[in-house]
Amino acid sequence: MKTTMKYAGIAAMTLVALSPVISVVTPFNMVTVVQAENEEIFDKVDIQFPSEIYVEEGSKVKEILNVDDSNLYGRIVDVNNPQYSIEANKFGLWAPYNKIYLTDYISSNAWKDLGVDDTFTLEYGPVIYRMYQMYFEPNALFKKFFSLGSHDITTNGISGGHYHIRYGDGRVEVAQKIVIGQDPDEKENENNENTTPPKPEVISGTVTTHSDKSKYSIYDDNNSDAEHRSLGANSSWRTDRVRTIDGIKQYRVSTHGWVNASDVTYIPDGEMNSKLIVTKLNTPIEIHVSDEHPHHSLQNVDREFITHRALDAGTNWMVDKIGTDTHGRIYYGVSTNEFIHNSYGVSVVK
Repeated sequence: MKTTMKYAGIAAMTLVALSPVISVVTPFNMVTVVQAENEEIFDKVDIQFPSEIYVEEGSKVKEILNVDDSNLYGRIVDVNNPQYSIEANKFGLWAPYNKIYLTDYISSNAWKDLGVDDTFTLEYGPVIYRMYQMYFEPNALFKKFFSLGSHDITTNGISGGHYHIRYGDGRVEVAQKIVIGQDPDEKENENNENTTPPKPEVISGTVTTHSDKSKYSIYDDNNSDAEHRSLGANSSWRTDRVRTIDGIKQYRVSTHGWVNASDVTYIPDGEMNSKLIVTKLNTPIEIHVSDEHPHHSLQNVDREFITHRALDAGTNWMVDKIGTDTHGRIYYGVSTNEFIHNSYGVSVVK
């Protein structure tokens, strides 16, 4: 399946889905926060995120729930002084409602249930919407941005867009358009022989980034640097194509994303190491599961979802171990081999 993500009207790429995971976390040491002076006054703020994605008819919902998708981003920026901005550090793509919306007003009654194993069809029309959740550090700058009136806040440069703000956990919810069909930009590239890059070779394996830098650039089909996307150090990615363009060998790690061979180690037919690295805690901690949705999924140390057990909403649990995956995301161990992802609705009790 091919999907294409757009941000502010420009086509971007989507990483290959590894598992139907619902949220993605970016480590805090990768978050860019530019603090404004206390006396700074903002008069126009823009919420920026991928405005739309394209999916093929008949494709499954879970194929757009990519936990490792480098296209996921969100930022809030002062329009007149763009040096003042904050970046989202965590995302929710489908939770907690498992719904599609027939309008871009995500709190309206025009919605339908759609599970992760269902397929996209034209039953509800060629355009639907999903809730796209962005989590920001709920600091003074975040609150100051949203102290403006609604007429001074735009979404991707457009006035009157719908959004919800949750000050407690720094959450901003917006509607992301899902278009069922082929991306017109992708189709134009396919029909334009002058811009089509050399045909890549089909392969099967994994690439793992080196550790001499904190992040490594991703390049698009035309070998232009996708400046707002990158791969973290010591991270593993599936690859299915290899090419040489402008004399540089590259591996494909997303639908339209390539990484230089000099930045990675390639293993043919390599398996993704998704198993958690578990660390015992000297002193147990307590976590709280919110009541914003009824149940919270559990995974085992191999990151396989546990189908017969879940944590109830509004409950507290003692944690004696922490699991970490290959991309640095945190999982709390609530029993011998049951972990809950440090994502939506889970917090440490102070």
